Amino acid sequence: MKHIGKVATCTIFASLVSGCANGIGTSASDENTTLSNQKVMDLSMQGIEPAVGQHYEGWVIGTNGVFTTGRFNVTADNQVVAVDRDGNALGSLGNTSSSEHAYSDSTGQELSFILTIEPNGDTDPGPSSVHYVGGDFNGNTTNAIVSHSGAIGANFLTSEFSYILATPTNTADTNNQGIWFLDPTAGPGPSLSLPSLNSSWAYEGWIVDHST
Repeated sequence: MKHIGKVATCTIFASLVSGCANGIGTSASDENTTLSNQKVMDLSMQGIEPAVGQHYEGWVIGTNGVFTTGRFNVTADNQVVAVDRDGNALGSLGNTSSSEHAYSDSTGQELSFILTIEPNGDTDPGPSSVHYVGGDFNGNTTNAIVSHSGAIGANFLTSEFSYILATPTNTADTNNQGIWFLDPTAGPGPSLSLPSLNSSWAYEGWIVDHST
């Protein structure tokens, strides 16, 4: 059996560190500006990886609507950098252990936090449909995870599958050119044990050639 757990390790602990502050830059959804009246959120991230050809954007869902906490990406050495809509680095926000993200003070009461994956060159001022992690606020903090109903909506830690190499539709010795997800000892029977995914997410299989 093979276990899938990499994506399930991504969690973000969000904490509201101040009610109002001035002068901290943020990568706002319409323009990259410095907000004059803002709140500040501290993010501690685990299991998040550099996004290639895309970037991350945080969102606070409040009683007054949905507000961006800015675009960002992470580097190979765990630095968190603000980026513009094209993915270009603008400046440091901290590191994955602690990074500060400013957002509008017009949110009202914070209800939940969602992290989306946005394409570079994005011109849509709202969140994409690709929600990565999410969490509901308990007071001033939330633990955002992939299994949240507003994110991927599944926990992969118990996911598993088995497969055989076969090409049963011909008689040639080409078994190394076909993969069947099945359990030959079950009749044969199905072997994929994977949770259903929320909209905008799908599974894809990949073959890795370790000889090269």
